[in-house]
Amino acid sequence: MRQVFLSIGRFQIPDHQPEMLDERFQVLAGRQPQELEVLEAFGPMQQAARGIVLLVDDDAFERLSQIYNSPRRTRARLVTSIKEAIMNKAKGTILHNNWDEKPYHEAPPQKSTKASIDVVFKGDLAADAKTDFLMQYPNDSLCHYSGYLLVDGTLAGRKGTFMIYEVGTWENGVASSSWEIVKGSGTGELAGISGKGSYAAEHDKTVHYEIDYTLP
Repeated sequence: MRQVFLSIGRFQIPDHQPEMLDERFQVLAGRQPQELEVLEAFGPMQQAARGIVLLVDDDAFERLSQIYNSPRRTRARLVTSIKEAIMNKAKGTILHNNWDEKPYHEAPPQKSTKASIDVVFKGDLAADAKTDFLMQYPNDSLCHYSGYLLVDGTLAGRKGTFMIYEVGTWENGVASSSWEIVKGSGTGELAGISGKGSYAAEHDKTVHYEIDYTLP
């Protein structure tokens, strides 16, 4: 691991605004919302007078060096790029097995159902997940759904559990989902995990997922 100092401008804490602290008791007050989001996604971090100090691996160090030294760098672009550079990416395929969906309200063409599914992740994330979705069908060709995945397995060689909140739509035979790892849900070697992901699924086709995540 390398220690890196990144200057992203001097931030003043307004007199009328109380100090805000993150989980590591670092001062965050006076920053813009997108900067708060970035800092919350960082790994080991310290606050400095004119920037932040990060602990990053060699690959992240090289990416950060290219971004930070670019003549086209802007403040907004730097904030976004730092987050992308230090996040890990997991890729693989996903299976939805034992699909059990039952209606609890029907008023044609509308329908409301609850689905219980056994999800299997393969690839960088090797895991099983118990899943329950609430699904709302305005008509036969459109569905809005949301639910939680209780993930138990191994990610990048680290074993543990965490929860994913999923929200998505199914329209004309294609399901598109967005994931967010539930804050504070990681256990075991995956304690402290955070991140987001997504996938798109067509019937009878291999479904590929991507998750951008950080771990302490």
